Amino acid sequence: MKYLIILFILFYGSTAQAGFLDDLFKKLNQPMQPTQEVHKQKSIKTTAIKHNNASWYNDTDKRTASGIKTHYGVAHKSLPFGTKLLVTNPANGKSVTATVVDRGPYTPGRNIDVNQNVAEFLDFRGIGKLLFEAQ
Repeated sequence: MKYLIILFILFYGSTAQAGFLDDLFKKLNQPMQPTQEVHKQKSIKTTAIKHNNASWYNDTDKRTASGIKTHYGVAHKSLPFGTKLLVTNPANGKSVTATVVDRGPYTPGRNIDVNQNVAEFLDFRGIGKLLFEAQ
């Protein structure tokens, strides 16, 4: 009789465990619902940053920090990748919209690096001053 009671307890306990595991597997197989607000990208102020020290770089066959290749790209230290900037050469008034695809510049005193295509479009050579504004 003692063995019968032990057998009954073991059998009853295992079926309770199976029910628990079934419920657990059902919950795990359900799609997860977000419980917190999804992280949203901070908005960028669209005020112009005046007369920034800039330089240009040749990014031919170079992998950018974002992995994105674009015809008109810029490097900035902190703006999010994909941010569109209106870059203007104050010497001649030419402007172009470029995308932040890389990090830099790493030279002290410079705020932005433009790729060779942007530099050619703006007639910008070497190191100088450029205006840029987030769009």
